[in-house]
Amino acid sequence: MDGTDHVSTGETALLAVTVIVAVVGASGAWVNARYGRMGRIERRLASVELMNNRLWAYIRQQHDHAYRSGFAPLPIPQSLFDHDDKET
Repeated sequence: MDGTDHVSTGETALLAVTVIVAVVGASGAWVNARYGRMGRIERRLASVELMNNRLWAYIRQQHDHAYRSGFAPLPIPQSLFDHDDKET
């Protein structure tokens, strides 16, 4: 050995392919994590908006009932808090 270690063209190409595959794999994992998280946030937001609409309608019914009928509040309907979505 004279101290001049050379890398062959085949080894350079293999190294370049390895780096490209690593970069593509890492960016794919990042995109999956980002958009997977956004999907969960959007589903959660839809669930919260649905609950808000149900609560608003229930409170509106309570106000109308109290104004027309007196002081006895309406019972809380069980369907108010029923929802089929599951948090992930």
